[in-house]
Amino acid sequence: MPRLIAISVLLVTLAACAADQGQPTVEETQQSSMDGAMAYSEGLAALKAEDYFTAADRFRAGADVGHIPSTVELAKLHETGDGVIRDQSEAARLYRVAAEGGDVYAQNRLGDFYHKGRGVPRDGIMAAKYWRMAAEAGDADAQAKLGYAYENGVGVPFSFEEAAVWYRKAVDQDHYGAAVNLARLYQTGQGVPRNYESAAQLYQKAANGGELDAMYRLGLLYSEGLGVPQSYGIAFEWYTQGARGGHPAAQAALGHAYHDGLGVEIDHDAAMSWWLKAADLLDPDAMIALASHYSESNVVHHDLAQSYHYYTLALEVLPIGPKRDQVNFTRNSLGRQMTGAQLERAQNLSAAWRAARK
Repeated sequence: MPRLIAISVLLVTLAACAADQGQPTVEETQQSSMDGAMAYSEGLAALKAEDYFTAADRFRAGADVGHIPSTVELAKLHETGDGVIRDQSEAARLYRVAAEGGDVYAQNRLGDFYHKGRGVPRDGIMAAKYWRMAAEAGDADAQAKLGYAYENGVGVPFSFEEAAVWYRKAVDQDHYGAAVNLARLYQTGQGVPRNYESAAQLYQKAANGGELDAMYRLGLLYSEGLGVPQSYGIAFEWYTQGARGGHPAAQAALGHAYHDGLGVEIDHDAAMSWWLKAADLLDPDAMIALASHYSESNVVHHDLAQSYHYYTLALEVLPIGPKRDQVNFTRNSLGRQMTGAQLERAQNLSAAWRAARK
């Protein structure tokens, strides 16, 4: 009994000392936790009712007592400007508080902020640091981003091998974007042995999960018979799915399928329609295809001014390199065959196209 009394006295004494030093007592900490949880619950209810001002008020009350989930939700509101002034710097500050408190979502999001320079100076090292924190905690999206960082040397040493490791971790959690990236590595043999079958399986997984880029790339493999049985028909089906979802490269590929009769009957009108959609999304291959088609003398769409116009647009989006040089050579050769009126019309078409996009 005397021993128990002594322990009780010691605890009371320690609590009193903590209070004297300005540190919260156990009871105060417990009360703050309860207050934060209550504010958070009220904030979520207001958020569900789309009462953003009340939500922000309650989340702020929770954040003020150190409630991490409330801090994250308040950061989200500052990021979007719902119920508070849109302030990326304040969002970043709040995400940092939550990230250092161990919140995985905040760690991942703060990595994004540093990667894009949103509310903080752009800093690849800091981006990779916070992505790694979330990735090591098991967050699939952060694992995929850390893989991207290694593949592109963003804040970490450039390494296809490390990229593949982190992509694989994310794929194992059904992250479809990571599946596309890992498939690319298998297709090119970067960081992993080249294996078209593995690439096709990963593209298939991602395509089944709705990844438009995977649909396009799987179509390419079927078209070329790499890792899968060659089939223009199946390639056409995957191009169609990707194109309907708005993927510009898939739209361009679908245009080629219609133009050349690959897996479908030749239909130049359909080809033109899909190329035009892709060109509006700044796909250079679609622009080149349109230019080439318009220059053909045996088609109903023959129009040298339109051809010159689309070659010009392609030059504006293509990076410097051999492909751009070839397009420039082709356009200049075409220009020498055109009349002054045709060249003027081509220039007017390009000017109108640029004006319409402003």
